[in-house]
Amino acid sequence: MSQIVNQNYPNGLNPLGYMGVSAATPPQQTVQNTQAPTPTNSQNFTIGTQWVVTNSGSEQIWELVNLNGGVATWVQIYPAGGGGGGASSFPTDSGTANEVGGVLQIKGDGENISTEGSGNLVNVVLNDHITVQNITVESMDFGAVLSDGSGNLTSSAGTVGQVLTSSGASAAPVWKTLAGDGSVVGLEGDDDVVVSPNVDGIIFVTGNNGITTSGVANTMTVSLSVPVSIAHGGTNATTMATPDGVVYYDGTRLVTTASAGTVGEVLTSNGPGMAPTFQPGGGGGGGITTLTANTGGSATAASIKLQGNNVIATNVVSTSEVDFSLTNGTNGQVIIGGGANPTWASITAGTNITLTPGANSLTIASTGAAPAAGCAFLYYQPSIATGVTPVNTIYYLGQKVIMTSQYDNTGGAVTPGDGAGTAAKFTAPATGLYYLQFQATLGEVGATAFFPVATITITGNVSTQNSYVNWNTGSIPTSNYRVNIQMSGMFPMTIGDVAVFGVSRIPGGATGSSSDVWGTTPLGPTYPFLVSPSQVTYFSGFRVA
Repeated sequence: MSQIVNQNYPNGLNPLGYMGVSAATPPQQTVQNTQAPTPTNSQNFTIGTQWVVTNSGSEQIWELVNLNGGVATWVQIYPAGGGGGGASSFPTDSGTANEVGGVLQIKGDGENISTEGSGNLVNVVLNDHITVQNITVESMDFGAVLSDGSGNLTSSAGTVGQVLTSSGASAAPVWKTLAGDGSVVGLEGDDDVVVSPNVDGIIFVTGNNGITTSGVANTMTVSLSVPVSIAHGGTNATTMATPDGVVYYDGTRLVTTASAGTVGEVLTSNGPGMAPTFQPGGGGGGGITTLTANTGGSATAASIKLQGNNVIATNVVSTSEVDFSLTNGTNGQVIIGGGANPTWASITAGTNITLTPGANSLTIASTGAAPAAGCAFLYYQPSIATGVTPVNTIYYLGQKVIMTSQYDNTGGAVTPGDGAGTAAKFTAPATGLYYLQFQATLGEVGATAFFPVATITITGNVSTQNSYVNWNTGSIPTSNYRVNIQMSGMFPMTIGDVAVFGVSRIPGGATGSSSDVWGTTPLGPTYPFLVSPSQVTYFSGFRVA
């Protein structure tokens, strides 16, 4: 029986149309002393539920408006301000702002004013640095605007003819009257110090550190003394003799090399007290003069570019180191040759192969059934199973004598039989091709002749189940005779198929009552080259593909 599920109700069902059974109306109410609802308060509440906080002085009413994925959306409807009935329009000096979804944004102009919010408080802040186009201060009159160092501004116009004069650091400039004859009353240097005339009205201007002064009539000339010493930032030289030459220090001044050299020459030291000169590359400098490569000619220029191509890149690490590296292909790519040049390429997956590229990795996997890890086994019969093969009756190994494991890493795919009627068997752990083999040694009792028969029977999947038979074409002529019968081959098996190993006899004349299947046999001194006792009845196998 199907039902319609509604996630907005605790039991997932739509409410019935009458009161009292998951009814949608009236809404539920829950009363709390101090706690307001949170998004995690979603279980056992339906849309429309009201949450009442009764704490004196901070009464609140909330309503559940949405449930989505176990997350509740509660809206405060009292007091107003949570999107539940407060003001929605906010007139301003220019235009009106309207709340959207209970939210009103209060932001600064992005230049001079910013806002800060915390809790239920919004601060409107004037930035420390503001940009304005015009300032109007009604309390100021005509004049220059002056600051008292504390940010207070005033205006001052002075009197006719006065000039605004600095009072130095930490003091406001003042208006001063020039001398009546227009003479200089002071000089101010870069250090903001005003130098006043002496009693004779003279201000001395003197040079220093390569600077000289001279006066003629009403003209003062400030000159730079040459050559300027190295200590004062000069070269201590009057000329640079060689255009395009290299500048070096000769112990007294900066000069140029005697020549600019020729193409390919390098500036080479000639030892202490001797000027460096341009010389052919390697002329005492030990530098590289020629580069050769696998192909092409020799590179002998003064500047040789080390250029990477195809999958090779170069990178200058320092003035004395160049690194060679491979360019980086995409995830999972490998370098493949065979064309004009090697290149990064992606490997193409073949049949039943998947490729998973990653950063510096490529995972190659088979999509077919993987071989069972270590699927190989060998079991032998440790003792004689007597009277187990009357004529035309199959005896399966393990039915009367439990088979003993010589080697088995199939992880439980082989069971040895129970010696009480249940045969030993191999269960295919995966679909594939298996090599199976067994040998049995029969001993006839009281008969003159018989044909020994071996069979491997596979049951399970209809496409792979079968019986495979081998028998001797000639009968065994005498009684109390032992004979080996073998069977082997490669057999397709589907996962879960079961293989058993059987032996029987077909009479070739008069028949005896039964036949024995021999197990571990002490061969004695007759066969000194064999390890005694030896295994004469056994089965084995392994997975081929």
